Amino acid sequence: MNNNLTPEEQERAASREEDLAELRKINDEKRTEQLRVIKDKQLSKMKNIEKEKIEKERTKHPTSDLIVIKTYRGKENEAISKFKKDAVSMASTGYSPVNQVWVTGQYSGSSFILALLLCFVLVGFLIFIYMLVVKPEGSLTVTYKRQEKDVPDKASSSLADEIKKLSELHQAGVLTLEEFQTQKQKLLG
Repeated sequence: MNNNLTPEEQERAASREEDLAELRKINDEKRTEQLRVIKDKQLSKMKNIEKEKIEKERTKHPTSDLIVIKTYRGKENEAISKFKKDAVSMASTGYSPVNQVWVTGQYSGSSFILALLLCFVLVGFLIFIYMLVVKPEGSLTVTYKRQEKDVPDKASSSLADEIKKLSELHQAGVLTLEEFQTQKQKLLG
């Protein structure tokens, strides 16, 4: 401060400095609050845009939530058994299998090279023979599609729907021919 000022003027100048500092502090707090509000609005707007994109994508592909793809791993018989058990529970929720693909397991190339290198030792030869004879676990991939439910007008159409479901399960491999025929006969009388 200036020494030429009287003590009273110095006190007023100090008071003004304090007031200005308080005003700056209040101004900074308001500016910070305004920036936070703007940032929140921008974030909300971005979320809404993302939601709109997702909704637009969902309306483009309305059946995407109607399809479920499951993979059952193990030996072929084990995988089919798991699939059959799961197909019954999936059918109770309105899903029926529409496609299945069995992929046999394979050893990697490095496993064969290691077995060949170990062939110089008797154990390696046994491992190589084992790898040729025993196949690793494969996987069964099944695509389920949710069936749209129609309101049946008559009991006969309900019976036809039940037979159609049985036929679909038989075609998908869930039911054997004997099981299909037995269930069909139960429904028919």
